[in-house]
Amino acid sequence: MIKTLRLTLLCLILFQTQLKAQNPSLLYQNWVDAQINNTEPILPTFSYAGYHNGEVGLPSSFSQPVFDVTNYGAVADDGISDKSAIMATIAAAEANPSGGIVFFPPGRFVVNDDAVDDLSEVIRISKSNIVIKGSGSGIGGTELYQKDNTTHPDMATKDWVCPYLFVFWNGEDSVNTYITDVVGNADRETFTLQVADASSITVGQWVELYLKDTNSALLAEELSPYTTSDLYQPSNLKIVNDGVQVREVHKVVGKSGNTITFKEPIHRAVNATYDWKINNFKALEEVGVQDLKYTGGFIWNHIHHRAPQELYPGEPVNGPNAYLSSSGWSGIQFNHVVNGWISNVEFSDMSQVAQFKFSANCTALNNRYTGNPGHNFIVTNSATGCFIGKNIDYTSGIWHGAGVNALSIGNVLWRNESPQNGNSGMEIHASQPRATLFDVCKGGFFFNQGGSTGALPNHLRHMVLWNFEGVSYQATGVKSWRPNSETRYAKFLMPIISGLQGFTMSTEANQYQENESQGTPVDEESLYEHQLEYRLGSLPSWIDEEAPSPFYPIFHYEDFGAVNRGYSVQVIANPDSQDESKIGKRISDIPDASDSNNEFTETRPSVRIPANQARDQRALSIVGTSSNTNYELEAWVVMQTVDVSTSNPYIRVADTHKYISFWTEQRYANGGISALEAYVSTDYTNNVSTATWTNVTSSLNQIATSGQNPQTYIKSVLDISAYNSSSFTLAFKYTSSPSAWSPTNRNGTFYISDVKYFVSSAPLSSQVFVAESKTIKVFPNPVSDRLYIRVADNAFKIHSVTLLNVMGKTVYKSEKAYDDIDVSQLPSGIYFLRLKDANSDNTVTKKVMIR
Repeated sequence: MIKTLRLTLLCLILFQTQLKAQNPSLLYQNWVDAQINNTEPILPTFSYAGYHNGEVGLPSSFSQPVFDVTNYGAVADDGISDKSAIMATIAAAEANPSGGIVFFPPGRFVVNDDAVDDLSEVIRISKSNIVIKGSGSGIGGTELYQKDNTTHPDMATKDWVCPYLFVFWNGEDSVNTYITDVVGNADRETFTLQVADASSITVGQWVELYLKDTNSALLAEELSPYTTSDLYQPSNLKIVNDGVQVREVHKVVGKSGNTITFKEPIHRAVNATYDWKINNFKALEEVGVQDLKYTGGFIWNHIHHRAPQELYPGEPVNGPNAYLSSSGWSGIQFNHVVNGWISNVEFSDMSQVAQFKFSANCTALNNRYTGNPGHNFIVTNSATGCFIGKNIDYTSGIWHGAGVNALSIGNVLWRNESPQNGNSGMEIHASQPRATLFDVCKGGFFFNQGGSTGALPNHLRHMVLWNFEGVSYQATGVKSWRPNSETRYAKFLMPIISGLQGFTMSTEANQYQENESQGTPVDEESLYEHQLEYRLGSLPSWIDEEAPSPFYPIFHYEDFGAVNRGYSVQVIANPDSQDESKIGKRISDIPDASDSNNEFTETRPSVRIPANQARDQRALSIVGTSSNTNYELEAWVVMQTVDVSTSNPYIRVADTHKYISFWTEQRYANGGISALEAYVSTDYTNNVSTATWTNVTSSLNQIATSGQNPQTYIKSVLDISAYNSSSFTLAFKYTSSPSAWSPTNRNGTFYISDVKYFVSSAPLSSQVFVAESKTIKVFPNPVSDRLYIRVADNAFKIHSVTLLNVMGKTVYKSEKAYDDIDVSQLPSGIYFLRLKDANSDNTVTKKVMIR
């Protein structure tokens, strides 16, 4: 069928010269034709996945009352467990008929402390319309710190059983109540079904389309063209002993006699010869977790199903303490939930991040993982139509990336990213998942997928890789179904592939159903987006909404403009003993007003340390100075490692922060590009002349240069892993003659102007730092009324203007070519103005202070 389709479409493309697309997908066209002709498409219809079927965005405002955890005994930043207070707040919200928002103000809240808490007790949400909401996932936001792991009686022998700490669950078990039998056949990707008795089914009801049957003909149909003999130990296979199983959750939107109509398409063809049933499906609705950071305690090197060797050296795989790696720090689980969500959450140091289990149409959007990589990311477990999108792993690689397992069907993984270094593979954990879309994702595939031999195959029919970019267990000839002679694992039943990049598939028989445009992405970049737009007529606005930014903690962000001067950064180790108005600010920001250039004051005290503060608690601060007009040394950055158990939501340089990424502008009176020098001092002193400095230029990775002369933007990454175990100072210098300069000899004609620093657990790419055209002017700054944006020529054409607060939340957005913004109603503070270029994907970000 697909070969005939290719020939037909090729002819159309040759004759329709007005066609603009260069590499259209024949698979997508087949799907469009099926919608028009009412035929069965090769591709599943995935556009119904997600919160309210993708038709609306996640909630941004709420009508429920707010229940603040601090009113129920929780205290931020005191290092004492808040678990009981959080549970009391949830109970109060659940007692309210309309539910409530369980709100966390800024600061760190401790949960699951072995000293005071029952580690086996989960924090359960058992009613609809309950939302756990923090004050942001970045600096100055909310952090939930799961100090100790959860426990389970069987964890010493079954390392995967430690429960998730936060569980949204109505009490329903996995066996949903039977309603009636299915008596009519239904093709896949259709919507109606004939049942024996529809009298107990109502429009608007959620039901489960269920199959469990050991019929040998059904088994042969399910595994074809393979058989049980192609799997390891066929007699031990669950699909043989427990039968072929399907669980699809649907919302009933129509009923006529004994024919019912679902909102979503059926993804597994129904043959009434087998034991198909309709079960009731009771679920929580409109519950979510958003706007916070969730930090666990898994801080060791992860070894799959093995205890941390730092704690239990020599303990073998599946030993009694392997649960610490596999499931000890498991975060959030939705069980029997529909239309729920997890959004804008930063996870760190987790064994397992989050799971949608026996749930439907839930969304995990714009979440990220930092810190120490653990066992697995955000996954589904026997879930239907869930949407996991824009979830980014910024570490060296979680073992299992975002994916699916068990009887999951119709789920979408959209624009997720994991490292392409061979450490992380998308999770496809076996036990009969079907019809899964990996859509414009990046990472690893066909390895680290999980799945015991008894639970295989990893995935049954209609797994789709669409414009996937990544790596596999080898670069060429990758097999989706690997024979037992190669491995007992890794059995994927003939995936559908389009636009695969990064590795090539084997041409052996039955390794895929379709594999179009290998090595080149197809024009329909996102299958989900194209199917959704086709169904709705246009894409909903949430598709284009930017994720909360920035993802990485900002250590320092400075825009000097025309002012040439040095600066220092104050790092707070003990914020409780400091003036909060100074926390996280440059020392030179702390005095009074702006200068004549509408920039921050040039007044720079050398050191600002409270006299009554002990020396070992002080924030080390150094200021660069020079007798020259053009400062030879223009940038000092002072960093201090902060114990992760210490409450400091403002600036923290922890062991997980291995890199500093920075973007600076160097100027040279006679033009030309100079070299960048970097120096480190670990001396605890505020006297640069007496400190001992080490040249670390060899560790510097310059990732981009603008090439603009005489002013050149240089973007670089410095590996600080060797220095972040103690307080240290960095000095940067551009010079064409490195030997003529040192931190104590600062004479010359170079200086650094704009400087933007980011501290992160992974190096930022060159795309993060875009050279800013000097034809852009933003004024006045600081501003109290209207902020004006002007572009002098067409070198940069503004496509959109976005203003974000320090939490990364968009407070203003416009797509006018030239703009001025009324900021008079915005709270005072630091904001980031993001300008997007219409001629390219480049953006320029300016720091703005609103008075």
